[in-house]
Amino acid sequence: MLFHSPVFLFWMLPLLLAGYALCIRHRILFLLLGSYVFYLWWNPLFLPLLLGSTVLNFVIGKKVAGHPGSLTGRYWMTLGICLNLLILGFFKYQGMIGDTLTWATGQNIPVFSVGLPLAISFFTFEGISYLVDVYRGALPARTFTEFACFISFFPHLIAGPIIRFPAIAPQFSVERHPWSERAEGVYRFVLGLAKKLLLADVLAAIADPIFATTPASAIEAWLGLGAYALQIYLDFSSYTDMAIGLGLMFGFRLPENFDTPYFSKSITEFWRRWHMTLSAWIRDYLYFPLGGSRRSLPRVALNLIIVMTLAGLWHGAAWNFVLWGLYYGILLALEKIFLLDLLQKIPAVFQHLWTMLLVMMGWVLFRSPTLADANHYFQSLWSGGLHTMPEWWAWTPVCIAALFVLHETRVPRCPPRFSLRLSLGFAVLTVISLLIAFGSESSPFIYFQF
Repeated sequence: MLFHSPVFLFWMLPLLLAGYALCIRHRILFLLLGSYVFYLWWNPLFLPLLLGSTVLNFVIGKKVAGHPGSLTGRYWMTLGICLNLLILGFFKYQGMIGDTLTWATGQNIPVFSVGLPLAISFFTFEGISYLVDVYRGALPARTFTEFACFISFFPHLIAGPIIRFPAIAPQFSVERHPWSERAEGVYRFVLGLAKKLLLADVLAAIADPIFATTPASAIEAWLGLGAYALQIYLDFSSYTDMAIGLGLMFGFRLPENFDTPYFSKSITEFWRRWHMTLSAWIRDYLYFPLGGSRRSLPRVALNLIIVMTLAGLWHGAAWNFVLWGLYYGILLALEKIFLLDLLQKIPAVFQHLWTMLLVMMGWVLFRSPTLADANHYFQSLWSGGLHTMPEWWAWTPVCIAALFVLHETRVPRCPPRFSLRLSLGFAVLTVISLLIAFGSESSPFIYFQF
């Protein structure tokens, strides 16, 4: 079920809000059951996996909580992490491993075609972070219902933001929240809905056909790449806006996930602003345990390459994602060693342009289905010629989206003070978005595949 689908907007969301108001004393249980219905709507076959993962982490978390910081606690934490990674590896990576072994050995290595469970990367990471946090001394979940709601809460379940139990646990105890927060939630949800339907999906109609075939010219290749760079940001940030908005409607404040990443002046800054909850997760649970920046400069560079390669692998079970992560790892390592000092000596506008060029080259690897497709697209970008000019109408949505991103900081994340003009504008935006959602086929968010 999609946040912008008619079923969710006109049926499930009103029922959830009404039921939540009636079951305020048992709101956590109600939200948990509603989240399971939401997940069940996608594929009922994988709900037992979500339940099993939740039970596994809750039980092992109890064991870890009994021995925080000790060798026994470390044993249980390590066991839990290994079991989580085994589950993730079987469902997400065994096909990639089998195909790679088949290519390397020339033998047909059998794999199980079980499909990719929705959100498995996200709820696995949250389970791992819970075990590590409890081992480090954080308080464990008081009840299974609270822990299960932390894992399965439907606004963030499918594509984040990645949350941590110590941050959300205090919110389970708050039964009432002001109407101003609910109004903020509605406002934030509608902004995300409009970004998805009016911008991201329109850009997809431009980028998808260009990436599906070899671009006819360099201009067309750059048009497709620009459209995709804007699409993936608007698509993912719109999901985050809707997730945060829905969380506020139900009394939970979820963390922000984006901070105008395309305004970054370096790749290091870009990863502080893009998918911030994933970047923080990688920093706290991978980079710091490897030694972080406290080691020698070569070791720090190696740590950056390792964690970013793993981050690329987290995004998808394909070698283009691994290379995408390695690409960013090398760039971050080079910036750590010397490149960042050089960048700071040039005007800020050139820092922005250099960073955006590198980011867009990375999106080619990210968007292309295979490494061969990525290679063909790179060739089109740099040697595709200028003989074919895309139609003028194809440039219009890209220019509008680019202007929106440039001026997005002027759009407040919280509802502005009341004025008749703003209220009418917000009402018109809401009606247009709902009409589009009702009258068109819903397209999934890009990050649902991870």
